Amino acid sequence: MMLRLALVPSWLAGMLVAGGVVEPMRSQTSSASAPRAVLSASDPVVAHERSEFTGLWDYNAAESVNIQTGQPEQAPRGATARARGAAPTAPPASTATPAPGGRGGRGGTGGSGGGGVATPEMMRETQDLARDLLEVPEALTIAITPAAMVITDDLGRTRTYPTDGTKQKYRLGAAEFDARMEFRDSQFLKSIEGIYGFRMTETYFLSPDASRLFVMIRVGQPRQNAPQTGFNRVYDRIER
Repeated sequence: MMLRLALVPSWLAGMLVAGGVVEPMRSQTSSASAPRAVLSASDPVVAHERSEFTGLWDYNAAESVNIQTGQPEQAPRGATARARGAAPTAPPASTATPAPGGRGGRGGTGGSGGGGVATPEMMRETQDLARDLLEVPEALTIAITPAAMVITDDLGRTRTYPTDGTKQKYRLGAAEFDARMEFRDSQFLKSIEGIYGFRMTETYFLSPDASRLFVMIRVGQPRQNAPQTGFNRVYDRIER
């Protein structure tokens, strides 16, 4: 029972999301091109306090990549990349990973969630959910309290995530979803659950000097012999 709850429906795992947000899963070859940052080694593990995540963060389009293609998630905003050291391709070693949790949103993982045939309505609703959740914030303002991480995006939308692992309901645009967050091993780990078995995780961690924020996004659960969909986003700290 628990194993089934943790799985993403097969029709969702390889689905094409409108607008090119999530691409169909396809095989990768060693000859695929990738920016230098992707090919470089990850930064060494450095312990950070929760409070060090506080601040204003600016999205670095040149170094934020689609993990399937190794190419920039978006077209760079300027001709000159703002590289300040290699961006990691995976979070530092941790004793924890975001937990998939139980049922999430309408449809849960029952019925069609076990790999059944997706209806056009199900696909449209899931596409809309993924589009809203994967929208790129051009800037993030993060505040840390003893009990929560408070994130405000560049559109002024604020969400508060308790960091004790309790599940809360949220709305982002037209998207409704459940999320839980915890802080372990200098990382904030967020698990998202949506309709029809949709699952997504976000891992937040800092560069050794805390001048950069890395957000590793993964959609769905890892499948054997199949690349996972996701993005490695880089944010540069803006000093006030």
